[in-house]
Amino acid sequence: MTKTLLMKDSLVYKVIRADQILTTSYVESQTFNIMGASQVQLLMKFVKGSSNGLNYIIEFSIDQIEFYQECILLPLQITPFVVCEPMTREITGEYNLVINVPVSTSYIRVKVKALESTVGTSLKITATATNI
Repeated sequence: MTKTLLMKDSLVYKVIRADQILTTSYVESQTFNIMGASQVQLLMKFVKGSSNGLNYIIEFSIDQIEFYQECILLPLQITPFVVCEPMTREITGEYNLVINVPVSTSYIRVKVKALESTVGTSLKITATATNI
């Protein structure tokens, strides 16, 4: 019998966005329950088609009603203040990617859109969660 690091019952995965054509407006994935997980990954299969890429935003929630976006801190050169801007990520090549996500809430979803033309442009997202 082969030994594994994970017990079969501790690994959960769900397709939160079926392999579908992207639009040029943000579309939300299904929400994924990550409650109790210590490790979360997004497996993203992107087919570029005629678009130059896609943008995606990861959102978190504790109640599936109110969602929060990640932010990035931008230092300003003129003043001592730091500005927090919502974080939007971009993929410009055709890839199968694994995105490691910090775990701090109970639910996660992803909003995605194509940068421009959507002919032949598609994305599938499978989310995985486990407690190691």
